[in-house]
Amino acid sequence: MQTTDDPDNKELTHNPTPAPEAPVVKNPASDAVQRFNPAPIWIALVLVTAAAAGGGYWLHQQTGQHHQTLAAVVEKQATDIASLQNARQDVTRQLESALLDFKQVSAERDQAWRDFNERVNTQLAEQSRRLAQLSSSSRARFLIDEARFLMRQANQRLHLEKSTESAERLMVLADGLLAQAATELGNPAGLLAVRKQIAADMQALNAVTDVDYSGIYYQMDALMGRMDGLALAAAPRQFEGEPNVKKWQREADNLWEEITFAWRRFAEELTAFVRVRRYDKPVEPLMPPEHEANLRANIKNQLQTAQWALLRNDSRLYQASIGRAVEWMRSYFPVSPERDQLADALTQLQALNVSQTLPDISGSNQALETFRAQLRFEQEAAQ
Repeated sequence: MQTTDDPDNKELTHNPTPAPEAPVVKNPASDAVQRFNPAPIWIALVLVTAAAAGGGYWLHQQTGQHHQTLAAVVEKQATDIASLQNARQDVTRQLESALLDFKQVSAERDQAWRDFNERVNTQLAEQSRRLAQLSSSSRARFLIDEARFLMRQANQRLHLEKSTESAERLMVLADGLLAQAATELGNPAGLLAVRKQIAADMQALNAVTDVDYSGIYYQMDALMGRMDGLALAAAPRQFEGEPNVKKWQREADNLWEEITFAWRRFAEELTAFVRVRRYDKPVEPLMPPEHEANLRANIKNQLQTAQWALLRNDSRLYQASIGRAVEWMRSYFPVSPERDQLADALTQLQALNVSQTLPDISGSNQALETFRAQLRFEQEAAQ
């Protein structure tokens, strides 16, 4: 008979023939085996297995929940990321739109600024052009007015002072000013005609023989001043043709001159005691002192008449007045070096030819007035 240790297999083991019973020999090991019970072990294994299965299941559940949580978090993050991306795209689109709007506004502003700047520059250029034109025109008119004044002064100097030199110098200055004005105005034909007339007038002035009327006038003034220094009350001690300085009043150079001078001095002292009177012609009385002033005034009047005739270019009256003054001086003033020098100076002035034919230089003034009227008309028409 076959035996097994598994109690479960005791029922399944079939012993068709019972064997005679043999004497039983007791084995301690078999007894120990028979006394061992594995049920607790199996129960513990089952419990451990169940616990392991339960733990695994719990772990599986936890893992699944964790995965689900992670998936939800990931999904949520993905959703958030998508939302953020959408938001970023929206912001980007808004920024792009705003940037386009800004660029458009900036372009419009730049265009408006360029238009404004162009208008301002155009207005400034126009104002500068008008200002330059006005300044040039004002300067030209100022130069023309100055030239006009100088030409009038030249006419006055020519007719009042009879000075062709002064008139010519003033005409030269006027011509220089008109040359500057012609440059400012672009050399107009009318102004060139004025300069041509000025050149002709200056040539006429050059052809005139200049007489120093001013010099003659002032010389006569100086001579009239010397009239007050002539002595009139003292009786003449000399006669006509007698030298003013007597030879015997100086030292003799030799014996003969010493003898001659001694005789002359004796004769002169003798005349103090001897009076010789002539009765073949009436004796002219000496001029009373109270008429001395009248005589000087009459001579001065004659000289002033000569000055007036000089300025009027009247040579006949000029020479006659001076001759009359010289005659009165020689007749009523005693012989003296001062009287002779004064009379000789007046005689030299009397001999001068003061007759002068002055040219007419008014043509340049008339030409300038015509050009000024034309220029004023053109400027008024331009405005």
